[in-house]
Amino acid sequence: MKERNMTSYKKQIDEESFVRIFEDKTHYPIEAMTTHDQGTLQYANRNLEMVRFVLEEGTLPALRHAVWDHDTDLKSIENVVLFCLEHKIYGKTLEAAIDLFTSKQAVMYRGREGSKTVLVGEARHILSHFYGEVYQVGRIDLVKKLNLYIVQQAISIGNLEISAHCYSVETRDSIGFSGKNPLPFKDSGFDNPAFLQLYKDGDWHRTRAYDELMTIKYFDETGIFAPETVQEPAEITEGVFVDVDGTLIVGHQLNQDVVGLILDYRKEGRAVTIFTGGDMYFQKNRLRSLHLDDFIGKFEVLPKIRFSGKKLEIVIDDFTPEQLKKIFGIFVEKHILP
Repeated sequence: MKERNMTSYKKQIDEESFVRIFEDKTHYPIEAMTTHDQGTLQYANRNLEMVRFVLEEGTLPALRHAVWDHDTDLKSIENVVLFCLEHKIYGKTLEAAIDLFTSKQAVMYRGREGSKTVLVGEARHILSHFYGEVYQVGRIDLVKKLNLYIVQQAISIGNLEISAHCYSVETRDSIGFSGKNPLPFKDSGFDNPAFLQLYKDGDWHRTRAYDELMTIKYFDETGIFAPETVQEPAEITEGVFVDVDGTLIVGHQLNQDVVGLILDYRKEGRAVTIFTGGDMYFQKNRLRSLHLDDFIGKFEVLPKIRFSGKKLEIVIDDFTPEQLKKIFGIFVEKHILP
């Protein structure tokens, strides 16, 4: 096929139309595409082969090989999933890529791969790259499909090389952020006796992971996430403790009222700690991007779980004291609702 002048393609496509065409016309991934460093319209425009298929044929040339190629095709599935997530394309293109991923049977050893198989280590690695993002954008139906895939593959190969770890991490973070579980354990696909038995029969790492799943199940049933053994201490941990989501950040902006409280308390000589139920590194970067340091100077963000079993002097948080106790095992002397 004769290559056409790049300029003519640039005249036909802008970002909005490209995303629309990608969503409406494509069904499978392309091995030449990457989103890690260059997953943008500009890169797509430099890729004549990809643009030609999108504009002229309405499809992408994936899985052209007679034998499943682990180094290209599996990676291409990941690339399409990441492209969809980066460009907020949450419809049938994302579904098709995940359907393609979950259609592959995991195998333990090389030499057994075929057109419909994939090494379990590769499947686990690729899955870890996009599971969290799919969970966070709210496509819980696709998360459940991935969960059922994990269960089926683990039971099939008889071990937990591919496990429920991603679900445990994302669910714990979601509960920490919002106090809610968007995908209860009983609906997750992991409430499977044969799958859970693999955890019970494993080493202490596996049994600990099993306990994490049971903690999620217990939260679903009782609203309590912190260990029941946590008792309210008599001693008070002095200082001011400030939450991030829904408190210091509201509507993707700094809450200037809370910033003002931080400055006021510092003037009184009180130590101020910023803490979060989510990823502390992610939250620190969010606060930096909103220029919090321009107002209060250098700061750190600590995990709330570090304060489990402690009674904090002053807490500024959109969670109620009861939620803080049930979810994190944190007790509060004085609570300020932002």
